[in-house]
Formats: sequence, structure tokens, C-alpha cells
Amino acid sequence: MDRRGAAGRSARLAQASKEDVMMQSALQYARRNIAPRMTVVNRARAAIRSLRPIAFAYLADRAYGG
Repeated sequence: MDRRGAAGRSARLAQASKEDVMMQSALQYARRNIAPRMTVVNRARAAIRSLRPIAFAYLADRAYGG
């Protein structure tokens, strides 16, 4: 029984380390694909600028029952 317990523990450790390696690989890939913070901020500002007229038209239509 002790042998199976030890073997089970080592198998779990091997599985955990394999999962850790996969997770590290996924995280490194994700980090490479994240844009710099200012790029993200500039894209968000551009989206807000382009959507602002549509938002105002929608709100005016709702407010004045157009």
C-alpha cells in the first residue's frame, strides 16, 4: 500500500508539473499578444469618438420621443 501511495504521489506531481509547463506556455503566448497600455487606451478613445454621435442621436431620440 505504501508503494502505491508513493507511486500515486509521484504520478500526481508529474501531472502537476506537466500542467504547469502548459500554463506557463499559454501565459507567455498571451503576454506576447497583449498590446501596450497606451495602444489600448488610444484604441478605446478612438472607439468612443466614433460612437459618440450615434450615442447622442439615440439618447435624443429616446428623450424627445422621435
